[in-house]
Amino acid sequence: MLTSRGAADGSHSRRRPESRIQVDSLRLPRPMSSTSAVDSFVYDYNSRLIRLLTLRVASTIMTHSRTRALIVSLLEVALDRSSYCDPTGELKMLSRWLMLMFVILATGAACAAEERFFDSNGVRICYLEQGQGEPVILIHGFTANSRLNWVLPGVVDALDDNFRVIALDMRGHGRSDKPHDSNQYGIELVHDVTRLMDHLQIARAHVVGYSMGAFITCKLLTTAPERLISVTLGGAGWPRAEDPRQATLDELAEALEKDRSVGPLLKALTPPGKPVPTDEQLRSTSFVTMMVNDHLALAALMRGRDGLLVPETDLRKSRLPVLALIGDQDPLKTSVDPLVGVLPKLQLVPIEGADHMSAFVNPQFRTVLLKFLESNRLHPKLESAGAVEAVSAGTR
Repeated sequence: MLTSRGAADGSHSRRRPESRIQVDSLRLPRPMSSTSAVDSFVYDYNSRLIRLLTLRVASTIMTHSRTRALIVSLLEVALDRSSYCDPTGELKMLSRWLMLMFVILATGAACAAEERFFDSNGVRICYLEQGQGEPVILIHGFTANSRLNWVLPGVVDALDDNFRVIALDMRGHGRSDKPHDSNQYGIELVHDVTRLMDHLQIARAHVVGYSMGAFITCKLLTTAPERLISVTLGGAGWPRAEDPRQATLDELAEALEKDRSVGPLLKALTPPGKPVPTDEQLRSTSFVTMMVNDHLALAALMRGRDGLLVPETDLRKSRLPVLALIGDQDPLKTSVDPLVGVLPKLQLVPIEGADHMSAFVNPQFRTVLLKFLESNRLHPKLESAGAVEAVSAGTR
């Protein structure tokens, strides 16, 4: 369980489940043999989304280790269900996991002690902090949050033995404020990161972004390079005005405003060669997504996205080490490839077989990221507790 820096007991240790509780009785029935390619792909997509949302709910409310062990065991069952593709049972599976989410919510209260907030020019921003050492700031993707994107896939746990890991809920997401004014997004998303650094008295940090977070990080690379040690762009790369997906993002904003739908985004993220989801399948996925999101805030963010556009001339000035991590089946790889030859110190690592929804949970993502951060430390790694605290203080 995540603990906040500066907690009452001063501890940075992680609470792990004490025991594994078997819950085989909750296993879902096996899929029917007759399925189409469309049903198989979308059912798998919905299953992944539902299980991650369910995990997110569990991670925010469990404090007692025995209760957490039970929840973890329950959700490990969900992690095994991503290959189901029974088209006639989709709504049944959906309702079952929605019920599980409700049960989890009903059995505990949000663990506010694990979260901190700060004021970012009038907008309340939530963040989590864990570990010691050089600071690493994690920026999540669109419709996600810090726990869903970073805690649950194990990224925070992979880094916090060696780094001071800070993950924030970007405005419009998670437990942060959700303005409905498009002027409150764009460059303000970038300023939220530097304001958090100021709040925590951090002079420089490694910054890691995924999807939307990668676009924010890319903008940060050009607006405040003096605040950065290294940059990692995950699942996306260069936000450009000439990107053909700009029209799709306009459609997404309209769909969110009118129908509470993320359909245009889901279609755009369909891997090459995979069938496009049906309208009914898009509706069910959008329904689950909107359970934990404010559709008007998301639409406002899309409307204000021009503030994140990055000119090529600004990128060519960069001298910071940059890692680009993206699935080779991710349609957004076309926003990463143009960075080759533009960013002088770019390292591009495709994750074989991964798409946009699976790259950040792939073990290779964590392994490559950790290696990159270790090789680009501002200070050599020091073993003693006192030395670690000294390094952490030195980056403030």
